[in-house]
Amino acid sequence: MSSIKYNNRQEFDWVLSLLTKQKKMLRGHDQALVELYRICDNNFQRILLKDLIVRFNCFDDEVYNMALLDLSSHISSLGYKLDQTALVAVCHDSLADSSQAVLNDLKVYVQRDYGSVKFINRFDKISKYYNTGIRHFIAVDEFCGTGQTLCNRYKNFINYHLNNATIDFCVIAGMKTAEKRCIEQGLNLYMIYSMERGISDNYTGDSLLRSISEMQSIELKLAEKINETELSGYYFGYGRSESLYTRLDRNVPNNVFPVFWWKKNRDNTNRVPILDRVQDGY
Repeated sequence: MSSIKYNNRQEFDWVLSLLTKQKKMLRGHDQALVELYRICDNNFQRILLKDLIVRFNCFDDEVYNMALLDLSSHISSLGYKLDQTALVAVCHDSLADSSQAVLNDLKVYVQRDYGSVKFINRFDKISKYYNTGIRHFIAVDEFCGTGQTLCNRYKNFINYHLNNATIDFCVIAGMKTAEKRCIEQGLNLYMIYSMERGISDNYTGDSLLRSISEMQSIELKLAEKINETELSGYYFGYGRSESLYTRLDRNVPNNVFPVFWWKKNRDNTNRVPILDRVQDGY
């Protein structure tokens, strides 16, 4: 631990206990943990934040590679003809996207398990490849927070009017609520790891009501706006996803509670979050 001046023993114990429970994710973030402790008004809030952090799903490279292996095996099991199959990122513009990273990381595994298929780094290029004989598209992404993006891509695909073409969706991790939404919309979705909402699916009764109220109080201490990005669009995470997911040393999804990645306080002073978020206008 670094040479931080703690205000009291309770503060030190709170930070230490978290560093031992989420060692990989929190390594080097003791200052950020101190700031989290101090943003709280009461012990209930500190207990809540501690519980959420302990239950965080942090994928390191080993777990991520296991997920890629599983994804590759599933793709192979679909049994589509190699010369008619393409993997495509759900990204639909020129901005860097985690789905493109997953697509690239899958190449070696898919080549080994399945064989030579096409790899398309933008979803809006599907029609071009259809015209070359591709009939089976497998769209990949890293994380599904609300299901909105995947449902939109499914609608895009339908609107392309590609006769006799199929579309499957494969995601490494996501929310159970998003998974349900996608399936209800008719998507063929394979999600390796699905998770519950951090608060709404883990508390009941008075404890649930109190936890929601206390998290709202915590979020009110964050800056209302950073550049063009308004906090109101990310209460409890984008789409109120209440996500507790990140990859080690990677860009955290905006579906995660903003208290863990929002970089300014209400008075616009800088804060040190435990997770990093990079996006346009933020």
